[in-house]
Amino acid sequence: MFSPKETVFDRFSQTIDLFKNNFNVLFLPFFIYNVLFAIIWILFLFFIINSLWEMNTMPTDFFEALNNPVIIIGIAIAILISLVYFLIYIPFFILLIKSLQNITEWKDNHIKENISYAFSTILGVFKTYWYIFAYVAWIPAIIFIIWWILFNLAFFMWIWDVFMKLGIWFMVLWWIMFVLFAIYRWIKASFPIYSAIESNDFTKKNFDSAIFITNDKWWRILGNFILTWVLISIITSIVWWIMSVFIPSWINFESIIKNQDFSNIWDLLNVNWVILEIFSAIVNNFISTMWVVFLIIFSYIFYLRLKLEKHELITDKYDKQKENNTWNNIEEL
Repeated sequence: MFSPKETVFDRFSQTIDLFKNNFNVLFLPFFIYNVLFAIIWILFLFFIINSLWEMNTMPTDFFEALNNPVIIIGIAIAILISLVYFLIYIPFFILLIKSLQNITEWKDNHIKENISYAFSTILGVFKTYWYIFAYVAWIPAIIFIIWWILFNLAFFMWIWDVFMKLGIWFMVLWWIMFVLFAIYRWIKASFPIYSAIESNDFTKKNFDSAIFITNDKWWRILGNFILTWVLISIITSIVWWIMSVFIPSWINFESIIKNQDFSNIWDLLNVNWVILEIFSAIVNNFISTMWVVFLIIFSYIFYLRLKLEKHELITDKYDKQKENNTWNNIEEL
């Protein structure tokens, strides 16, 4: 059985070992998924620019762009692509956690079973995300709604000063609550999703138990995540620097749209540009996916460690209580 280490550096070392030894299972699915959607985005972008150029309707300002039907359709398709990406991302995330669970429990990973499990638990995962949202943002959201109502009433009621003052106070209160809840409760709500997927239990009780293991460990959790973020950033930066030595600087879309004379650079927007952008997307997604997968693996190992510590603490208390009860019975005899 996999045993999560106590110190952050030991757990980071375990993260590297799991990533390296299970590269095909933990990294490749996420990477291929991100690359495929990156290619879709590039081809879609090329299609939109090509359509605008052929129709000679390249907008010159923001308002002209909003009145262009090609751009409106493009925005709608872009939103649709984003929604599809998000909806498919959830099963891939579940697949990663389930694969991690099997690895740490020394079980075989059957890809078909894991995929079936991922798609069958999507609604449960959304339910857990709702618990996280309610735990982190529900109270600040209510305060924000009250502030919005008071602030708008100030424009339609004669009691301007009263509503305006109340609105300002609620705005200040909302900012305070938002910061406190976003930082404090978001850190505490880092592990319920792992607990739910691991146990196939998406109930409120399981959510509360995952919050319970973080009690009296908030600063430790925050410090672990900050240190891990720094270490992962250093590693990915080194990897990116090494890869950049062998990869020339590609022509990217940002440099194109900054140039206002499209007639001089239209020859850049061709098949060669698409190929270069796709290759660049592969490199960028390799780095970003490695960053994300590293962080997820570390978080899961950290979750296992906190769960183990809480179990040991409860067991010790139970053993001590049992021992005290035994001695009390002996004294009574």
